[in-house]
Amino acid sequence: KKEYLAISGSKADGRITLGYDYTDMEIPEVDETDAYNTALRRCQNWGYEDVESFDVQKEQTGVDPFWGTEYWRVTRDFQCID
Repeated sequence: KKEYLAISGSKADGRITLGYDYTDMEIPEVDETDAYNTALRRCQNWGYEDVESFDVQKEQTGVDPFWGTEYWRVTRDFQCID
């Protein structure tokens, strides 16, 4: 099971990017509701009332510099709204 974690964000812009990493040895199980709730809490901490998710999910590949293994990073953007 993978959890979305905050990758970046801007209080002024009301934008949050959440994401998780996985390797070819994993089949990630992700709860999208948890991602929404994580983004909502962050937005509410910033003084916004609600959040909406962009429908696009991005996936990028990379290589872990320590282990030398390939991994994938999945990210999703959220917009805080009043």
